[in-house]
Amino acid sequence: MGGRETRLARIFQPDGRTVIVAMDHAAPMGPLPGLEDPARTIRDVVAGGADAVLTTWGTATRFGDALQGRGLVLRLIEGQALDTTDAVRAGADAVLNMLYLGTEEAETNRHTGELARGAAEWEIPLGVEVLVRVPDATPAQRVELLRRGLRAAFELGADFIKTTYPGDPDSFARIAEGCPIPIVVLGGERTGTDEACLTTVHEAIAAGAAGVAIGRNVWQHPDPTAMTAALVRLVHDGARIDDVLDGLATPVR
Repeated sequence: MGGRETRLARIFQPDGRTVIVAMDHAAPMGPLPGLEDPARTIRDVVAGGADAVLTTWGTATRFGDALQGRGLVLRLIEGQALDTTDAVRAGADAVLNMLYLGTEEAETNRHTGELARGAAEWEIPLGVEVLVRVPDATPAQRVELLRRGLRAAFELGADFIKTTYPGDPDSFARIAEGCPIPIVVLGGERTGTDEACLTTVHEAIAAGAAGVAIGRNVWQHPDPTAMTAALVRLVHDGARIDDVLDGLATPVR
């Protein structure tokens, strides 16, 4: 098993699935509630069983010991000087960047290709977050844009994809059928209830998603450790929604 496979195995478990907690929001948004103390947040989600944490250079290089051996996915932002060489030096198990559809498409495609070259050289996996930036797109148009974008990311060299769940299993199957690499679904903004978040995760996994990369719905929860554990049970153990909700110390229904 080469370096790429070894690193992927620290993110994706033997069942082929992963629970990634995304903590890369503070770079563009500042210290959001739940991210004021990065080390504490990392320790909380590690205690809940997270497989990996997605974060940026500052947190990764200063608080990496809080990971306790869990996977590290380093966000590399288009336009910044950091590259895959820096990621390897920081101990990352994978790098991840953005690929936008509709705006900044050429720039983010180029950045993806540049990172893919470095990722191949260092045998470090490349994740690509594919997002639609067409405000007036219909749901059907968004599905077709994602279908194209996921395949583009694969062809550019991605090892796994992070993207939105389109809202129903048939639409997810449509975007996934042309993408031969794992897809993890993102959490987006804080949902109104735990049940809403967990139901989406349960549906996405049943539809074939390889896991989740969720941020605000974990570290803005009253009990981030319990919420992480709930996601782990859904993704890895095939638990039922009701059982998972009952296991939350302070479920928000």
